[in-house]
Amino acid sequence: MKKGLMQKQPNQLKRATLPVAVVLVTVVFCLSRVERPGVRQATGYPQLISIQDLPTDGEWCPPPAAASQDDTNLFAAFGDSSVYASSQESGQTGVITRPPIRTIRDKDPIYSAVAVDTRFDEVIFMDNNNWALRVFNRLDNTPADAPLTEPKRIIAGPETDIQFNNGLYIDPRNGDIYSVETDTGDKVVVFPREANGNIKPARILATPHRGFALAVDEEKQELFVGVQYPPEVAVYRKGASGDEKPLR
Repeated sequence: MKKGLMQKQPNQLKRATLPVAVVLVTVVFCLSRVERPGVRQATGYPQLISIQDLPTDGEWCPPPAAASQDDTNLFAAFGDSSVYASSQESGQTGVITRPPIRTIRDKDPIYSAVAVDTRFDEVIFMDNNNWALRVFNRLDNTPADAPLTEPKRIIAGPETDIQFNNGLYIDPRNGDIYSVETDTGDKVVVFPREANGNIKPARILATPHRGFALAVDEEKQELFVGVQYPPEVAVYRKGASGDEKPLR
């Protein structure tokens, strides 16, 4: 009796496991037929793994609200109104609609600043496009049939430390040229009046980031550097150089 029962149990076990095995084989076969994404192999150098569309409208980060009083904050002082330069003689502002008396034309430069050397009768342009200072005679006038007027001197090249410069100031006594960089250089460069070509500055003064404009109080011998943002004016000795700190 026991022997017959023992023979019956293995036979039942075999019959029970057979369908399970068939199901497992079927599942494995089906899975092997399913297409799977290829596995990217390491190559040892950068690879493009995806492409994503970027928004067409760039993000803009507005400056924080002015925390200081209106009479001491440059942003609040300007507000939404326009700012005009007044005449040094009359102190009055006005709109000039007449055509220019003279024109200096050029094909390539994008001029970001202009200054006049009244003692030596020259006009200096800050060429923001080609990283250069271009010096012309004050009375230069491009003829109607000429494409451009050649400058008498060009200060440009890697030795000059000129990049995206903007503000200009000309020393009324000796003609020294002061220029401030607005982008990554954070400096004022000073050249002698006769500087020409790829020449090192006579002086370099480290300034706050985003310096944009220059002015000098000749009586007090102070150099004013206007900064775009955060809005401020740093005041140095006129002859300052290197890492000299501002007076105020």
